Amino acid sequence: MLHTCGMIEAALPLIVGAGFDCLDPMEIKAGNRPLDYAERYGDRLAFLGGLDARVLESGDRALIRREVVALIEGMNSRGARYIFHSDHSLSTNVDYEDYRYALGVYREHMIY
Repeated sequence: MLHTCGMIEAALPLIVGAGFDCLDPMEIKAGNRPLDYAERYGDRLAFLGGLDARVLESGDRALIRREVVALIEGMNSRGARYIFHSDHSLSTNVDYEDYRYALGVYREHMIY
């Protein structure tokens, strides 16, 4: 598994070529697009993370649901191996109940 920070798209061929088989966390605010990466590298990489931590910080449950479902269903439709988590460490601006809510939404959609 390779932990990365920042924009990693240009390095993906090198990462795959070096033999890594899991990518973490695919930081959204740096411009990463996890679903695009799953489309291109899903047969060679598993993916951990990719949920924009700012979505969790928003406290907006409709936004949280929409983004979690889009990520899970997007990974599913691409046949990607996926481990749910945010795209970065969670800040103290994330309310615990909102995080639990996101996990609940994930659990509703996680089996594919």
